[in-house]
Amino acid sequence: MSRYIDFGAGEPDFLSSGYVLRAVFEEAVERNTRHSPTGGVPKLRWALGQRAYKGYGLRYDTDSEVLVTAGGAEAFFLATLVAWLSPGEEVPIFDPRFVVYEPGALLAEKEPVHVPKLEASDFWPS
Repeated sequence: MSRYIDFGAGEPDFLSSGYVLRAVFEEAVERNTRHSPTGGVPKLRWALGQRAYKGYGLRYDTDSEVLVTAGGAEAFFLATLVAWLSPGEEVPIFDPRFVVYEPGALLAEKEPVHVPKLEASDFWPS
């Protein structure tokens, strides 16, 4: 077993549970196949808020304090914004960017600064 954590693309080594597969199938049949809102589906954010309260006694405003991420890398990015920067500090957002980086920075009360990566600079930030 490696001592390192791979933050690369997720490649699960297990099968999804039957109830997950059934739920996905039902959503596909209902034609619910579009991308979800950037912050997450409101019903899911509400359920997560309820779980935090029932499990840990924590209360969150699920419209402004709960954010569903698309994966671990995105969650890590957002967590570092909250943990290492103070409100109002600037955070670089490298363009082209993943769709949730700017809203995440704003949610964390940071100032997004767009840094272009252009072919002329071999896609290094300029």
